[in-house]
Amino acid sequence: MSFLYHVLTALLNLSAVCTLNLLLFLCRFTHSFYPTELPFAFLGVEKGGIYSIGTYGCIQGEENTFFFREGLISMLKELEPKVVIVYGAMPKSIFSDLTNKTTFIQIDDWIKRCHGGK
Repeated sequence: MSFLYHVLTALLNLSAVCTLNLLLFLCRFTHSFYPTELPFAFLGVEKGGIYSIGTYGCIQGEENTFFFREGLISMLKELEPKVVIVYGAMPKSIFSDLTNKTTFIQIDDWIKRCHGGK
C-alpha cells in the first residue's frame, strides 16, 4: 500500500485534471473506493486555483456520470477553486446545483467545434 500511495501521490501532483481522472478511474474500475474516501486524492494541488476538467468521454452512462459528479464534488470541497474550466459538455444533471460553488467556464470539445455544434 505504501508504494501505491507514493505512486498515486506523485501522479496526482501533476494537475487537477489528472487528479480527477485518476480518482474516477480508481472508483470506477476497482469499485473499492468511494470518491470522498480518498483523502490523498488532491494532495499537492494548490487550493483556490484555476483548474480544468474534461467531461468528453467521461460521462457516458449512469455509473460514469455518478462517479464523475462525486469526484467533482470532492474536488470542489477540497480545492475550493476560483475557476473550473470544463472541456466538453456541462449537463445540468451534473453541474446545475454546483454553479454557486465556483465559476465554471465551458469549452466545446473538438468534435463539436469541428462540426459546428452538431
